[in-house]
Amino acid sequence: MASRATMYGCGLLTLVLMCALGSCDDKKLRTTNADAAFARWGNPVYYYLDPAFTLAEVNMINQAINSITASLSSCVTFSPVPASSSLFKIKFTPLTGGPGSPPQTYCFAVPGVNITARQTGTEQIVSLARGPTGCLDSYCSIMKYLAICLGKRNEHQRGDRDSWITVQSDANLAVPGAYTKYTATQAYWSRFPYDYCSITHNQPTDFAKTGIPAFTIPAGKLPGFIPKLCTLSTTDCQLISMMRGCNPSLCANISCASQTPTTSTALTTALTTALTTPATTTTGPTTTLAPCLTDICSTYPDEATRLVDGRIMVFAGMCAQELDPVTNKKKGAAIQISDLFSGGVTGPLQAVWQTSATQLRILTQAGTQYVCTGTSCSTETATKTASAVTSVFETVSNPGASPTWPATTYTVDSSGITYYDDSDPVTPLYVSGAIGNSIPALGSWTAVYRTNTLDTSGFSSPPAEIINVIGKDLGGVVVLQPMVYSTIPFPGFGFPSAAVPAQTTAMWC
Repeated sequence: MASRATMYGCGLLTLVLMCALGSCDDKKLRTTNADAAFARWGNPVYYYLDPAFTLAEVNMINQAINSITASLSSCVTFSPVPASSSLFKIKFTPLTGGPGSPPQTYCFAVPGVNITARQTGTEQIVSLARGPTGCLDSYCSIMKYLAICLGKRNEHQRGDRDSWITVQSDANLAVPGAYTKYTATQAYWSRFPYDYCSITHNQPTDFAKTGIPAFTIPAGKLPGFIPKLCTLSTTDCQLISMMRGCNPSLCANISCASQTPTTSTALTTALTTALTTPATTTTGPTTTLAPCLTDICSTYPDEATRLVDGRIMVFAGMCAQELDPVTNKKKGAAIQISDLFSGGVTGPLQAVWQTSATQLRILTQAGTQYVCTGTSCSTETATKTASAVTSVFETVSNPGASPTWPATTYTVDSSGITYYDDSDPVTPLYVSGAIGNSIPALGSWTAVYRTNTLDTSGFSSPPAEIINVIGKDLGGVVVLQPMVYSTIPFPGFGFPSAAVPAQTTAMWC
């Protein structure tokens, strides 16, 4: 394979090197920041194969699907559907268009669901091209593009890659854009070390001029070459598993540093069990991490609410994370806010509150307000003004067989002394008291919080139970368990003098 098109491996919601779906010549190869354009595929991932594939190619594609599913311990599955299915799906094709159209020159995929394509059609393209610049030489090569679909990006475009490979100058590359580095604002590499064994890593001959390798590996860096494995590397598997909310400890432990040209070119899936020593231990900045993992794992939450379907959601940055109310742990994988809500809603969010059993309102930090039926939203005139970014919040509802709406979220602002009543459609609620910014301070509320009243205007009945108080400090997420108290301090109710909220620590990641 002299120059396989491997530059399309980008991370979910991050930098993606786009290629026109109708053709893919060098003039159209460019790097585009497409963060808001892609979302995570559901499970299963629906797909169909272009009838232009030969039987041998179909078998090869199926083998690649089976192999990547096995590598991920069935964390993600792929399900074939008819081309006529209304389900949004992947179309694997070797062509630039319909039947009889010219063949694709390169292989490419985009990271996740193309939101625009999903809104306007029923499928998106993954190109599996034939020939010397294609990827139909083996199922191992095809696996790369399945990994890209699931959110893994090209390892060789990491922002720190110059410590691990030496790339030729643009003048000595056949396609310079294939080696454009991600910047700190375009990609994330905060979890894993550089991975020569990543299935997304180019070979030196990819996008190289004749006789000139596209890159070399510095002396002393093991294994000293780019292994071609017929399985996900340990890092690939762990990262995709984390993005999908699966258990990364189930990933095979493959030693990249101990690979040899003989073992790595055998193209056998037995490698996943034959090589069981620890993975390569390199130092320095680590590999790309999907933005939703970064937002949820590394930043303060902005808001939380109970959706009309009963789910408790925590919002941070551009992302949403479901909370398990029993374990106080994250439930499943974080997703984009724009994928949770339709109608153009995107983070960061300032306030989310319910105004009926079926209606939700959202105020973004940019000041745009939405009204949502379920999760289908449209803009409306704002009734609230966005304030400073918040870092501590509590999700409140009125439970029971016939709950009285609205359920709501109370928020402590960044000063640590003000509650905002997110359920009141007109007037913010202010209650002063002695409380610090750090989460542990919530465990020792002073008497003022047991005697002060909350303005309950906007409620048909006061909320009766705190479901969870959630925040995040440098030590991780701290959840105040709800069972230690049953009321919030509104008129006629208050904390018993002995009912100081207990707290436990629950880490997100």
